[in-house]
Amino acid sequence: MYQARPIKVMFVDDEDKMRGLLRICIPWTELDYEIVNDVSSANQALELIACDKPDVIITDIEMPFINGLDFAEMVLEEYPYIKIVALTAHDEFDYAKQGLEIGISNFLLKPIKKEELIRVMTDIQSTIREEQKKLYQHELLQRKLNENRSFIIQNFLSNMMISNLPSDYLWENLAYYQIPLHQDSGFFNVLLLTLNVSQDIEESILQQFQCKEIILSAVTRISGVLVFQDIHMNLILLIENRKINLYNYGFHFSTLLRDRLGIKSYAGVGTPVERLEDIPSSYRQAYQNAQVAKYSHNKSFLANPPLERNQQVLQNLINTVTEELSLFMQIPHEDTALQRVKKAYDLLEYIPGHGLSDVMVLSLSIVNIVLATLRDKGISYSEIYNTDHLPYTHILKLTDEKNIKQYVIQMVCFTLHQINLYTDAKGNKLIHTILQYINENLSQSTLTLKKIAEINYVNPSYLSRIFKEVTHMNFIDYLTSIRIDKAKRLLQNSCMRIYEIAEAVGISDPNYFSKLFKKCTNMTPAQYKDEMQQQENF
Repeated sequence: MYQARPIKVMFVDDEDKMRGLLRICIPWTELDYEIVNDVSSANQALELIACDKPDVIITDIEMPFINGLDFAEMVLEEYPYIKIVALTAHDEFDYAKQGLEIGISNFLLKPIKKEELIRVMTDIQSTIREEQKKLYQHELLQRKLNENRSFIIQNFLSNMMISNLPSDYLWENLAYYQIPLHQDSGFFNVLLLTLNVSQDIEESILQQFQCKEIILSAVTRISGVLVFQDIHMNLILLIENRKINLYNYGFHFSTLLRDRLGIKSYAGVGTPVERLEDIPSSYRQAYQNAQVAKYSHNKSFLANPPLERNQQVLQNLINTVTEELSLFMQIPHEDTALQRVKKAYDLLEYIPGHGLSDVMVLSLSIVNIVLATLRDKGISYSEIYNTDHLPYTHILKLTDEKNIKQYVIQMVCFTLHQINLYTDAKGNKLIHTILQYINENLSQSTLTLKKIAEINYVNPSYLSRIFKEVTHMNFIDYLTSIRIDKAKRLLQNSCMRIYEIAEAVGISDPNYFSKLFKKCTNMTPAQYKDEMQQQENF
């Protein structure tokens, strides 16, 4: 916590009486000042400043050997934070302009007036206090930054993997944090290690730390390698050394962690990029490849790098799909989007030597676009698909290229259909179908939102939301209103008993039916029936 200390003031004047007067003319202590010294010459003052450390110096301008202006200039050159107040007679006031250029804070005319001196020193005190607070806050921030330096750097590097950050911002921060990457290297790549650690939180944190320490130790003598963790707690090796064969190192590190700690890990390697701001694309590839390795139980494609030309063709294909499919998903344009997906898989067939891993990478890139589109439109994936499990898990467990393609195409088709329903809720065929189903099955006491959602293969919360958008009522209120309306018609136009009418509108408990009916109409079913009969008699 910031604690203000008394402000130190020094007097410099060749007249003893003036220095004595300065000591007693105002209540320095009450103004929160401490007089640390008074000296008769500038030479003496220059010798004592380093020891006394004054915050303010009050000096006469006309002094022998070194005048006040020269003295002030010498002080401010070495101690720019010191505030200097110059004392001058009327005929010396021309010095003021020169003094302001030097940096003197204030001038006081002789003879000194008590009120004027108090005003000046109060103003200076406020200025110094404000500067001290800012300095304290800056020093406090610096201490916190130093204490949390490793965490801040880790967070910055992790964010760099997933965010499209401008080049200037990246290199300014890298320089500030003294992270040893070089702008002129022209080569950046990512090796990602997914760790199969314990489910216990404390144990997993310990294992992640142990794994990181082992990898750090292994790369100590290798230049151009940074080791950190991403937001998923995967180990990331950011490389700018062209001589490093990441595929060999990925296999080596996985073996090292297994032999040392008994922890399985899966390595994924990205495609090198020339600019650091493009590193997220390399990171995404590395992440996808690591996931493929984890679920495919076949890591051979990671042990041997693909042909560089083929890898570039695949990357170009993914970039094109990412750009075009994103547009067609946003519109949304179902037919064109599906054609773009099918065309991407067809083009993949023409890449020489393409395999399961390439199909996986393309498929996961398409899934990324689908999920990003849902996020941009404010639609929850779990609402539409009635599951919390993202499609990555399902895709990565498939071992047949045909099944992967089929699943992705179906997913894109279904998602586009749901987006159309969401964005045009008033004309929603799904809700129209559901309303018709409710009317036809009103007598079922088990008629619930959850059951209707299951019949229509949608998530209950998603159905609840679009139902309200179309009907302007929530599901329960709507169901209650049409049940009461039907009960009114039956009470008015049939000879059915109360319990029979209750069953006919899907309420098995007659007592509950009577209470609900009265709540909605302010009458019991019997009272309503009698009133309707009386109106008919008139």
